[in-house]
Amino acid sequence: LGFSEKGYKVFGYDHDSAKTKLLQTKCVPFFEPTLEEKLSNHNGKNFILANSLEDSIKNTDIIFLCVGTPTDENGCVDLKYLLTAIRDILKCLPKKRLTTLVVKSTVPVGFTVEAKERHGTENIIFSPEFLREGKALYDNLYPSRIIVGELSERAKTFAGLLEQGAIKEDINVLFTHSTEAEAIKLFANTYLA
Repeated sequence: LGFSEKGYKVFGYDHDSAKTKLLQTKCVPFFEPTLEEKLSNHNGKNFILANSLEDSIKNTDIIFLCVGTPTDENGCVDLKYLLTAIRDILKCLPKKRLTTLVVKSTVPVGFTVEAKERHGTENIIFSPEFLREGKALYDNLYPSRIIVGELSERAKTFAGLLEQGAIKEDINVLFTHSTEAEAIKLFANTYLA
């Protein structure tokens, strides 16, 4: 919502159409106490909940991948949902469109490098989120830090967008290689656990 309030067109999509329908009626199907009020006061002009993956991404420059990566029965991160999302998105994108996929999910160290190789694209960035349950909206608007797992002009542009979407000023921004950013996220999760 922060980006849409800054004038950017934002498309949201979830493969679970029941969640999308609830959000379209400004009901929040998960625990995030302040989001329902924020949605009800939002004019919705620049925030569109799409009914199909293709409709949500066909004209986008940046796609945030916020896909669950649960732990499997062996204690390993299960990447099947994230890998499926990347595959499906790349299938739907027009071939000449240079859309950047930004992975926000928790992943093992080395995932981004491997995903780029697997899918034959350089357009995947890892940028971890540091969100608390029930405080995600606040944590997006007042981030403790922004970490982008890429050293490029594109990464600087992306970090600038995250700063624009926030209310907090003077946010610490760190640019690293993707493997370092992945390790930072895992270490932060371990420390907080």
